[in-house]
Amino acid sequence: MKSFDCKACAVGARQSQTLSQFFKKLNRGGKEQTSPATVKSHRMEMARVPTPDSTWNWLVTFTLADGKEVELYTSQAQYKDLKDGQSGKLTWEGENFLTFEE
Repeated sequence: MKSFDCKACAVGARQSQTLSQFFKKLNRGGKEQTSPATVKSHRMEMARVPTPDSTWNWLVTFTLADGKEVELYTSQAQYKDLKDGQSGKLTWEGENFLTFEE
């Protein structure tokens, strides 16, 4: 009889869940949008399902030209590059940051 490896099963389930969440996040929100914006603030949150790359999500809040605010997921590198008060042209899709040009 083959033994059951609970640790391997748990890791496989976690990876499957992570991939599922990744693809759901990619499909959220639909169309790409662009607007003049200013970086308002940064925050980090613990990822619900940690990946091998990170246990954190990096989020940046932008104030758009019309006064609305959007909070977007960024990579760690993008998070570090964006500075509070910085103004430029923001492009995003759904909840995902794409580019910011000063």
